[in-house]
Amino acid sequence: MAWPQFDTPLFDLDGVLTSTADVHLRAWHQMLSAYFVEDVVAPAYTNAGYFTYVDSKLRYDGVRAGADVVVRDLAELITR
Repeated sequence: MAWPQFDTPLFDLDGVLTSTADVHLRAWHQMLSAYFVEDVVAPAYTNAGYFTYVDSKLRYDGVRAGADVVVRDLAELITR
């Protein structure tokens, strides 16, 4: 890339200019699918979980909500 031809760099860190939601969705799916399978958490992780608990939230709120679901599911599995 020839940087001298540009006056100002433009950073897109919140998905306004590019769709970062797809990247986040795949990352959550990859991480949690393996975790759910390894620890036999049921029901299995689905992309619907991402949209319900993580998408459109501030970063830490989404992580907290996603983690809460995992902890809740583990607690239910343990108490069965």
